[in-house]
Amino acid sequence: AGFAARKGIRTSKKTKDLLHYDEDAKEWKKKYGYKKANNPMDAPIYEHKDNDFDVTDPWLKMDKAKKNRIRINKENHMRNLQEALGDRISGTLDLQSAMNYSKNKKKR
Repeated sequence: AGFAARKGIRTSKKTKDLLHYDEDAKEWKKKYGYKKANNPMDAPIYEHKDNDFDVTDPWLKMDKAKKNRIRINKENHMRNLQEALGDRISGTLDLQSAMNYSKNKKKR
């Protein structure tokens, strides 16, 4: 066994840890992404609880929830990119520049 095998580094995405068994299709599918296993959007029938009197379409509700998660993730992604490029949000401190300032202060 090589270094990668000892460290648990996989060389292929076709390993079992990325695949899940889809009960409906009776086959192994990817855990996430396009054509993922056990996707609730693919279910032809959606059972609801007895005390749930919501008349909205459950697939539409799941779709809106997913789009909301994607929107929040994109906002966080853009904020992370701005912070990485140095455009800090007001009221925050750039740690690297503060450390460089303190090092240069000692040299003076």
